[in-house]
Amino acid sequence: MDRMSNLGRLYTYAKGGADAKEDFTTEALAICLRHDADPFIDALRVEGLLEETETPTTVEPFTQLSVPGVGRVDLVVRMGAATLEECWFEVKVDAPETGDQLARYAAHVSALPAEGRPQLIVLAREAIRVDGPPLLPWKTVHAAARSSATPHWQDLADWLEELRMVDTTTDQSRPTSSKPFPKPSASTRSYATSWPTLARAWPLATRTSRGRGPARSAAWSRASSASAAASC
Repeated sequence: MDRMSNLGRLYTYAKGGADAKEDFTTEALAICLRHDADPFIDALRVEGLLEETETPTTVEPFTQLSVPGVGRVDLVVRMGAATLEECWFEVKVDAPETGDQLARYAAHVSALPAEGRPQLIVLAREAIRVDGPPLLPWKTVHAAARSSATPHWQDLADWLEELRMVDTTTDQSRPTSSKPFPKPSASTRSYATSWPTLARAWPLATRTSRGRGPARSAAWSRASSASAAASC
């Protein structure tokens, strides 16, 4: 069982190196899923990765899952009462494919029993290779996030824009499907009161000192003051 807290995982995986952004973004997405999985389910439906009529009873995200002989899977999402029971996501932000990782994942998955076999999906700005696994574009996730009233998803949408995973100057940030995302339900809107004010500074946590140090400190200071005032 994954017992580490959300912030604990962010701290653990927000390390330096080429994978820092990918690991941080993966953990951020998992936090969103744990609070409200509906936007992600909508994104899967838009891309035809999940049947329109299916509504999973449970959605469980797992990150940095180590598979012996295969490697580390960035994100695993398990869905109850769905045809697509388990998805393995290879998350890409800036870095290209590393070696033959997708081929290794695909070979491992194809060797598993057909019943309950995971679906390998690439979560990236665009397809890594023509003959690769199905793609879930960041622009579709971004559009679903913007359609949600949940602050966690709004923060993630902001973060994806900062990473330039979507083109906000055109309609490229919208899904390819003409079907609009459903309006958030009352239960979804209720999440708006559950996320601490400090979370609004979430994307700032990974900015470097490229002239943004004072701005970052001020943002956290303002968020901390607002959070303290709200708790009084």
